[in-house]
Amino acid sequence: MSSKALEKTPKLTLVSDEDAHSLPAWTYNDPDFMAIEKEKIFLPSWQVAGHISDIPNVGDYVTFTMFGELAVVVRGKDGKIRAFHNVCRHRAARLVDGDSGNCGRQITCPYHAWTFQLDGQLTGVPYLEDYENFDRADHGLIPIEVDTFAGFIFIRFRDGGPKLSDYMGPIEEELGIYRTAEMKPLRKVGARVREVNWKNACDNYVDALHIRVAHDGLNGLLGESYTLTIDRDVHKIFSNVQPTKMAKVSNAAYRKILPHVDHLPEERQQMWTYYKLWPNLMFDVYADQVDFMQFIP
Repeated sequence: MSSKALEKTPKLTLVSDEDAHSLPAWTYNDPDFMAIEKEKIFLPSWQVAGHISDIPNVGDYVTFTMFGELAVVVRGKDGKIRAFHNVCRHRAARLVDGDSGNCGRQITCPYHAWTFQLDGQLTGVPYLEDYENFDRADHGLIPIEVDTFAGFIFIRFRDGGPKLSDYMGPIEEELGIYRTAEMKPLRKVGARVREVNWKNACDNYVDALHIRVAHDGLNGLLGESYTLTIDRDVHKIFSNVQPTKMAKVSNAAYRKILPHVDHLPEERQQMWTYYKLWPNLMFDVYADQVDFMQFIP
């Protein structure tokens, strides 16, 4: 960074802590450390599997995969959302394929045609008479913890830890005013593969100092007004769109056409807010839309 750029970088208050330090380099590429992160961080953590608008009808489903763990989230006949391991209890075949779809009013294994109701109960077993002392009640789909918040569907492969309401508590009030449960998707959720450790991606997301140097367009919209706060496990970066000296024609046009959202308070009409929640979830919040990202190893 040039000295001129440094001079124009927003001033931040640094808190001195003799015990504060960055992680050693080996933690970013050591497979044994990644195995510990899997067990201690990711499997017990809430992960976004989709949005309620993705599965509005009976039998609609979305799938989610992390560290080889397969999940399917499905809308039941009673309207409830449930999540299960996407694995048949018979020979461990994958039950449903693809990122999303509709399985009808039951889930049928494509391998041996075992049939499960949308609440996980096993109801159909070919050649049942050949299984001695077989109780279908003992062989239903294995459930995964699932909950919703502000329209987003969260799952957790390993029970325990904070409830979803506690996990999302620091941003509940602020995110709630955007009515994200009423929003509709602009496009399907996609995945982009990057050869980088998940912690590098998270470090970059909460680094406000690089914006002026690396994001010319963003800096042209927001200038030097970025504010960074930390509350419990939530990093928050926010700023208002403003007429900066660096603004280009496209930025000026954006400010002009930015829609007025009636249910938002005036101070939120042109505010951009970025939330990063531990360990790997991000929300980009704008007046007219909300994006989410997850960095999944």
